[in-house]
Amino acid sequence: MKQRLLTLIKLGVGGGLLTCIVACQSMNGDGLLHTQPIRFQDGIGTILESRCLECHNHVSAKESGELNLETRHSAFTTGIHAPVIVPGSPERSMLYRVLAVDDLHPVFMPPTPDRLWANELTVLRQWIADGADWPTGKQGTLVRPQDWPTP
Repeated sequence: MKQRLLTLIKLGVGGGLLTCIVACQSMNGDGLLHTQPIRFQDGIGTILESRCLECHNHVSAKESGELNLETRHSAFTTGIHAPVIVPGSPERSMLYRVLAVDDLHPVFMPPTPDRLWANELTVLRQWIADGADWPTGKQGTLVRPQDWPTP
């Protein structure tokens, strides 16, 4: 009998709370814990929108390393150091590397006092390691914070 365990972490994003699935794990009859891959829908889009898209979008890309993270296609093909996401290899992915370096490093991101939380960085790293699943079309299109509807 399968039993699903969800590890949930509350992430503070933009003044609100985002419930993000860090790992979906299932216990199979063999007694071993098996981890399912992290998917884009597990909070990756929200992290990218709230932490990266203010600068890395179609409007500001020229001033921001020519990187646009609004869609799968643009995220995997734009940027001075394209591709910035190398599925299966966080260590070779510039996106992960600039987020993981010390804030004194000249290329660390985001260039504000609002660093990614350790939980967010862990989720992004695992997402890339798991193959960087990112749907195409409307489901995979992100909206920069400047274009979010006002309440």
